[in-house]
Amino acid sequence: MSRIGGTPAGGGTALYDAVLDAYGQLTDLRAREGDSLRYGIVVLSDGMDQNSVASLSQLESALAPSEADPTGIQIHTIAIGEDADQAVLKKIAGAAHGRFWLTDDERDVVNVYRDIAAYF
Repeated sequence: MSRIGGTPAGGGTALYDAVLDAYGQLTDLRAREGDSLRYGIVVLSDGMDQNSVASLSQLESALAPSEADPTGIQIHTIAIGEDADQAVLKKIAGAAHGRFWLTDDERDVVNVYRDIAAYF
């Protein structure tokens, strides 16, 4: 809890690029390790992006499951902060068969992580 509460929010986030990078790393891992495991990403964010090279639509396209791989890599998003861009976080989760979570209190984040763990 102290680490979550102590995480500084200074702006200038490249959210879309960070999600794409994590997705690429898991895609590579999945190619090496196979499909005997479930793969997923949890994004804890206010949904704001100020510095990405990629756009939201490019991110959504990259995350969209293909017919050959309908389950893909799940991405669950957790909105944090009163001014969180819920629409962006919902789009990211929706594009990757994940779920969007909203928490008003950082103490609830632990419960959200527990719920997400049920997917894996």
